[in-house]
Amino acid sequence: MLRLEKVHAFYGPIEALRGIDMVVGEGEIVSLIGSNGAGKSTSLMSISGILQPASGTVNLDNRDITGIPAHEIVKLGISQVPEGRRIFPKLTVLENLQMGAFRMKSFSSVQEKVYNLFPILKERSGQLGGTLSGGEQQMLAIGRALMSDPKILLLDEPSLGLAPIMVSKIFRTIQEINREGVTILLVEQNAMAALKLSHRGYVIESGAIMLQGRSEDLLINEKVRQAYLGE
Repeated sequence: MLRLEKVHAFYGPIEALRGIDMVVGEGEIVSLIGSNGAGKSTSLMSISGILQPASGTVNLDNRDITGIPAHEIVKLGISQVPEGRRIFPKLTVLENLQMGAFRMKSFSSVQEKVYNLFPILKERSGQLGGTLSGGEQQMLAIGRALMSDPKILLLDEPSLGLAPIMVSKIFRTIQEINREGVTILLVEQNAMAALKLSHRGYVIESGAIMLQGRSEDLLINEKVRQAYLGE
């Protein structure tokens, strides 16, 4: 469904991605793990059109979407949940969700799906986003992304700054979203949790893919265990 081929990306003179190749199949959860500054978020932003690759291609359903503006990529079926949530703090929960549905002519059915996933958002629909707890804001960020009814959901560090009980809830919800037919590419600081959740994984170091394979194999890979699993 999604394929990156030899993607290079720069921040000024700094090469952040050095020719990465990645494939995400329909219906999969694929994790992308690596240290801080390895290129994980840059990979997601290159897919979603926030950052334009310097070279290489991003393909969705065999269509080259490289260089297409971010709002057009949303219309094609890719939606991103950014690191740090980045909700609109002075808008209500409902208004935040509506911002995610800008491409939809009618979104009431999708909104109901979001409320079913996160009942607390329905309860807090009139509350300002900035007054929610960190976990509730993460739910809102995911819900906002789902309001575009995406084929592929890009998740950037969904557990960041959350209490363990909320992390477990978020990860269970990610599984539920995937079971409902949404393909997921997951960037996550908690490498063990990400690999346990995903079907396949990639390890990125200094802007290059160093390892890839089934998540169960990466979990027992000695290098991965030492570098990312704290063993």
